[in-house]
Amino acid sequence: MNMAMRVLVMWMAIVLVLDGVSAQGRKAKNRNKSGGGSSDSSSDSSSSYSSSSDSDSAPAPAPTADDDGYHFISRCFPKEEFMDPPMSRRLAIEQELERHIEEVLRNPRRLQDLPNPLRIPINIHIVKGLNSADIGYEQIISQFRVLNEDFSATNDDYEDAGEADDFSGVAGNYEMQFSLNKIIRVDSTVAVFPDEANGVELSDMKFTAKGGSDIVDGTNIMNFWAADLSAQYLGFATFPGWNPDKDGVVVYSEAFGSKAYDHNNAWTILPGYNLGRTATHEVGHWLFLEHIWGDGNCEVDDGVEDTPVSAADNVGCPADNGGITQCGTKDMFNNFMDYVDDDCMNMFSAGQVARSQAIFLTDFANGGRNEFLAYVDNAVSEAFVDYFYFIYDDDECDAGHTKLPENLNLDSDGDEIYLCISYTTNPYVDVITDLVIVTGTSPTCPDTEYELIDSNLNEGNTLTPTYICYRKESQTTATKRIVDLTAFVVLGEAFPTDFILLTPAVNVATNPIYLATKTVTGSAAAAEPHHIEPQIERETPTEFEGNTKPETEVFALSLGQNTLLNVWLMLIAVICTCFTWMFCVQRSGKMKMESYDKVSPI
Repeated sequence: MNMAMRVLVMWMAIVLVLDGVSAQGRKAKNRNKSGGGSSDSSSDSSSSYSSSSDSDSAPAPAPTADDDGYHFISRCFPKEEFMDPPMSRRLAIEQELERHIEEVLRNPRRLQDLPNPLRIPINIHIVKGLNSADIGYEQIISQFRVLNEDFSATNDDYEDAGEADDFSGVAGNYEMQFSLNKIIRVDSTVAVFPDEANGVELSDMKFTAKGGSDIVDGTNIMNFWAADLSAQYLGFATFPGWNPDKDGVVVYSEAFGSKAYDHNNAWTILPGYNLGRTATHEVGHWLFLEHIWGDGNCEVDDGVEDTPVSAADNVGCPADNGGITQCGTKDMFNNFMDYVDDDCMNMFSAGQVARSQAIFLTDFANGGRNEFLAYVDNAVSEAFVDYFYFIYDDDECDAGHTKLPENLNLDSDGDEIYLCISYTTNPYVDVITDLVIVTGTSPTCPDTEYELIDSNLNEGNTLTPTYICYRKESQTTATKRIVDLTAFVVLGEAFPTDFILLTPAVNVATNPIYLATKTVTGSAAAAEPHHIEPQIERETPTEFEGNTKPETEVFALSLGQNTLLNVWLMLIAVICTCFTWMFCVQRSGKMKMESYDKVSPI
C-alpha cells in the first residue's frame, strides 16, 4: 500500500471514530430508558463517577415517628472517605476499564469463555475492636452461604424478583461461587474506623501497622474485612484498578453474616441488615457495579441498560407500599445495589451480571480482574479439602459442596447435624492439612495456627461438648494435604485402610461416630490446563451478507522516500480531520467537558 493510500485509509478511520463518538453523545442525550431519561455512564463517565462508586454518599432519610431508627444507616461510606488513587488518576483508570468492558460486550459470546462456575476465594480479616464481640466460624460461614446463594441465583427469595413491576424477566445469574481461603484474626487496639480524634483513618483496618490487617495476595484472592465502623455506615468496597494495597470489601462487624443461620440465636447483627446482604451489595461494587440509581437524578445512569432510571436510593421495603415510582417508571428497588432492607432485595439484573463478568476478561493492567482466572490454567491434578462446615436438620449444602449422609448427632434429642465439604484444585488456595477434635465447655485449639469450628457436635444431649479445630497451609509449603473427609458409624465393621480415624468419637453413645481423613504427602503434579484467554482481543473479521470483510492491514507511518510528499499528505489528513470534527460536533449538538465532580447532565 503506497503512502497516499495509507493516509486516505487513516483519514477514513478517523472519520468513522469521530462519527461514533458523536453518536454516543447523541445516545447519552436522547436515550429514554424505560420511560425515564438518563445519561450513559460509558459515554459520560465524568458524570457517572462523580458521585457513585462502591461506597455510597447518599444519606438515608430521617426515620418517621413510628420508625425504629435503624434507617439512619447508609450501606456505604462516601467515596471521598477512601478514594485511592486520586480523582484524576481514578477517572482515567475507570474510563479505560469502561472501554474494555464495552469491547467485550460487543461480542457477548466471549463471556462463555468464563469458567462455570467462576470460583472466587476470599481471605477474611476479622479485625476485632476494643469493644466489639468476636465473630465465630459459624457466623463467617453464614456470610459465605449468603454470597454463594445471591451470586448463583439460588437464594430462597430469588423467585420474588418480579415483585417490583415484574423484573423477573431481567433477573441475572452470576454463576459464581465464593470459597474460604484464610481467616486472619486481629485483636486491634483501635475502637472504630475512622476515628478522627485519635488520628485513625477509614482504610487503616487494611494495615497491620495501623491496627488492622494487611491485604494478602490480592491479585488472585479477594480480601474481605469485618471491622467496627463509625458513623452510620455499613461498609465500602474498591472498584477494580484502585490501589492494590487496599483492594477488597469492608463490612461493619454488626452487619456481617446472616441471622438465618444463627442456630443458637447468639450473634449481634443490626435489624434490617441481618441477612448478609450488605456484603452482597459491596461485592457488587467490587465487581464494578454502580448503585441502581446511578448516584444522581433521573438524568444520571448506572451504566446498565436493563435497570430502570431512578432519582434516588430506596430504604425500608417499598414493596410494602406497592413499590416506588421515580423518573416515570417503577424502581427496581429489590436490586442488590439499592439501599433497601436485606429481606427486600433479591436480585441482580442480567445487564449487571454481564458488566461484571467482562472485568474478568480484562487485563489486570487495565483495571480488570483477569488474574482471578489464573487458577484455571494452573489447576492441580488432585482436589483437596479447602474448608467444611456443618448444617442442621433438613438444610442443604451450598451448590458444589459434598454432604455426608451420616447424622453426626445420631443419639441426640437435638437437631440432626451433617457435614458439608468444599474441595479445590486452585493452587493459590490454602488447603486443610490437619484436624483435631477438642472437647469441653471452653474448647481450645492446639495453637493459634488452628481455627475453632464453633459447632457443638453433641448438641442437645448430655455428652461432653465436642468441637473440631483445623489447620490450613499454603499448597507451596504444605507437606501433607487432606484429600477427603468422611464419617463412620463404628459397629465393628472395617473401614478403608487409607483413612485415619480421628479420636475421640464425636458421639460416644450407643452408636459411636468417628470422623476420618485421607491424606497425601508431597507436592501435587499440575494438571493439563484448560486454556482461556482473559486478555482483550480485537474481533476477527466476520462475514457480512455473503461477503467476507477484508482484514485491515496494520501499518505505521514512516518518513522514508518522497519525504516532502509524505509531509504534505499528512498535513492534508490533519486538515480533513479538523473539518470532520467540526461536522460531527454540528451533528451532535453542543458538546462540552464537565468537571469530574459535576453531575448535572448536558
